[in-house]
This record gives sequence, C-alpha cells and structure tokens, in this order.
Amino acid sequence: FRPPCPPSPLVMAMPVASIVMLCGLSQLLGLVLNDLVFDTMPDVAVTRTYYCALLPSLTQFPDLLRLGAIPTVAVTLAYRVFALRSKIDILTGFLLCIGGGGAFYHTISLARQLCLSSASPSQRIVRLMAGWHCVMLLVLSVAFLLQLFRFRQDVRPTKRVKIA
Repeated sequence: FRPPCPPSPLVMAMPVASIVMLCGLSQLLGLVLNDLVFDTMPDVAVTRTYYCALLPSLTQFPDLLRLGAIPTVAVTLAYRVFALRSKIDILTGFLLCIGGGGAFYHTISLARQLCLSSASPSQRIVRLMAGWHCVMLLVLSVAFLLQLFRFRQDVRPTKRVKIA
C-alpha cells in the first residue's frame, strides 16, 4: 500500500485562481452594467457628458486602475490555460479575446465618435453603443458562468482512499 501523493502546489493554487477570475469578471460585469445605465438615459447630452469624461480615464493614472481587472483576468487565465490546458479555460479565453475585445474596441470607437462630433449628440451612436455593451454583457456573463463551472470542478472533493 502506498499513501496518496500530496497534491502539487500547481493544483493547490487552482481554487485561488478561480476566485481571482470570478472576482475580475464580476468587476468587469459591473463596469459594463454601469455603462448600460448611461446608454439608456433619455437625454443624449447626459450620455455624451459621461463618455467624454470617461474616455480620458482609460489612459490616465489613477483612473485607469478601475480597469485593473482586465490584466488580472488575462494573466490568471493564461496561467490556467498553460498549467492545465483546460478546455473551459481555453474557451473562456477565446470568448473574451474575440467577443469581448471586439465589443470593447467598438464601444471605445463609438464613444470617441460621440465626443468628437461638434453637432448635437446622435441617438444612433448611443443605440449602437448600447448594442455593443449588450454583446459585452453577454460575453462576460457566459465567461463568468464557464468559470463558475470551472470553480466547482476545482473545489470538488477528491475521492478518499480507505485504509483497511
């Protein structure tokens, strides 16, 4: 009889990585929901003011710290993909890169367009931005659910070995 080997530190760190992923995705979901609130404002001028104030925060310290969840999620996901080669993590990464990255690019482009226009703000631009925020919300929600499923796998109790 050989006693079971203790789990490797790599395997022991997976529940912590799952918690970090879930927290990062939760913060990003909160940011997108906040943007959706302003996308649905009846007064387009309020929406324009919000986005014109928000755009510089993407590049200026300390305002850009609110986007700290993006590199945190990226690094944690890369660690999990290369350490475990989990299909769930690979799917999450693909979903966030393609769907989330594309939607993020389009919302930033539309926000710049909204702020640079000298005429009155366009309701069409705001509707397009709301659509891309809905895509981002869907992508982040699916990624969150995938990682929640992954977390369940990470913390599932292992089979105990009975010693006779």
